[in-house]
Amino acid sequence: MEQQRSALPHSLDEARTLISRLREYARAAERTRPIEVTLSLRTGKPLTADDVRRMAELGVDRTLAGLPIKALEGSELERFRAEIIDKL
Repeated sequence: MEQQRSALPHSLDEARTLISRLREYARAAERTRPIEVTLSLRTGKPLTADDVRRMAELGVDRTLAGLPIKALEGSELERFRAEIIDKL
């Protein structure tokens, strides 16, 4: 029995593998339009601007950034704005 794989990568290496597999499926299906990739990277650490840049280099079109519950306090939301949004 084949092991079930998660579609939520926990590292950039896992994301690279999943995107590569997706592109292979697209070629095999002879798609004429490019596939747009939206990715939510689940590393367990705060997302950084460097993470977003690396995902773009892998061909990711959109990144979903989940914020922890503590983001509602404001400090985490401010960090996210200052360290990620303002730099991209």
